[in-house]
Amino acid sequence: MSAPTTKTPPLLQVEGLSKHFVLRGRGGNKTLRAVDDINFTLEPSETMAIVGESGSGKSTLARSLLRLLEPTSGTVHLRGQSLTDMTHKQLREARRSIQMVFQDPYASLHPRHTVAEIISEPWRVHRGIYPQADYAKQVDILLSKVGLSPNYAPAYPYRLSGGERQRVAIARALALAPQVLILDEPVSALDVSIQAQVIKLLMQLQLDMQIGYLFISHDLPLVRLVADKVAVMYMGRFVEQGPADEVFAAPRHPYTKMLLAAVPNRQNAPTNEPASEPTNPFDIEAGCAFAPRCPMAQDICRTTAPNRQTGRLAAHSFTCHFSQ
Repeated sequence: MSAPTTKTPPLLQVEGLSKHFVLRGRGGNKTLRAVDDINFTLEPSETMAIVGESGSGKSTLARSLLRLLEPTSGTVHLRGQSLTDMTHKQLREARRSIQMVFQDPYASLHPRHTVAEIISEPWRVHRGIYPQADYAKQVDILLSKVGLSPNYAPAYPYRLSGGERQRVAIARALALAPQVLILDEPVSALDVSIQAQVIKLLMQLQLDMQIGYLFISHDLPLVRLVADKVAVMYMGRFVEQGPADEVFAAPRHPYTKMLLAAVPNRQNAPTNEPASEPTNPFDIEAGCAFAPRCPMAQDICRTTAPNRQTGRLAAHSFTCHFSQ
């Protein structure tokens, strides 16, 4: 009789994660549901993209995963260990395995520290990884890994181009050999040619190190290139998620269809412009948050929140009363 097998937990498992902000004013308190009931899993060497307009909650979600913002509710598990239940000391240790690359590489790098000091900083915080005498050698190894010469080690961020600064930011994130890398719009501040170089670098690093990527972006053609899975976020909620090929080929939620229709075609002209600006989050009291902008909306959409449904594939889900 064979012994029972133990299922390995996902690399990252998020269940019911929410982050609400209470705004106090003369007219009474109002609650902003910046992130609301988010669920997903991420595996090694897998890239999950989170897409949506500015203000949809993507960056707030990223910061809540790391507890840079304390979640209101829900859980985040890294290889079965609950990040949300850890003390600050335990969390500090766990963050060795989950790192973040921010959108603006200049703002995220200390302007008065050299490249060598920036990259070696994680080793000074998490002592015991390398002897201090080996820092210079390890910095050179990381610089080489991200395609930069060791000659960059004594340079300051202001002497570097945007692409070079982002490579330094990636090297710093890799210094602790993380299992998960959260990439918050990692190339949106860069020129198109530099974007391609950085994306190629990230894909090669993932292949070499089996890192799971959480890739936050509003660039749908780029997401289509790099992502294994996609989650479409609107007003703090995932309105559609599933395998990238399936979501792009057969979108089910009207918001996903609107985003895809707004991508410029080969003649460099949008095929369809969004009908209106995003809904004011404080105006949403019941029903579907997308209803005020949706061409398919009916009375039930304004009063009753839709349940989650599945598409042709069980892994492809969406929330809409009338999607076809």
